[in-house]
Amino acid sequence: DDANAAAAADAGLTYRGRPGFAGNPVESQQILTHALSRAKFALAFSNKHSPAAYTHPTREYLTARWTMALAAGASVAGIAPRCLATDELLWDGALVEFESTDRQEGLERLASAVAAWTPRCAQVNRAEALRKLDWRWRFREIAVLLGRRAPSLDDDLALLTEKLDDARAEVSN
Repeated sequence: DDANAAAAADAGLTYRGRPGFAGNPVESQQILTHALSRAKFALAFSNKHSPAAYTHPTREYLTARWTMALAAGASVAGIAPRCLATDELLWDGALVEFESTDRQEGLERLASAVAAWTPRCAQVNRAEALRKLDWRWRFREIAVLLGRRAPSLDDDLALLTEKLDDARAEVSN
């Protein structure tokens, strides 16, 4: 984080690094959500390009790091996983795709994206996340396939649709 912050500062960018952890998972989640809601971009790389002991060694996949950032309004900068979820669920503006893990190349791409950023970018990300990433849409598809009714899910989706309509109105203003 320190090396990234110094390199970002040299490029005229602000880099906050990973948010801290709290004493319990709920507070840690709140800290993360708050940090993402203040960010224009969140840095993330596919497990193929940034392997870790806790990731799958060969299969790439879209993780909560990506979906949470987008739901908070931040676009994701880095190298996206090559998978069906990335192709089907992400939208124009969701990603600032880097060609490599080279820090300088990434900072140059990110500086261009920051220069083009407007508050509308965050509004679009939040609206598209509601439309495409909320699990309740998938649960409805499963219920339909199984021929089941789910009244509580229907109620949730009605509220979600209202939020989505509000988010779309915010984007178009």
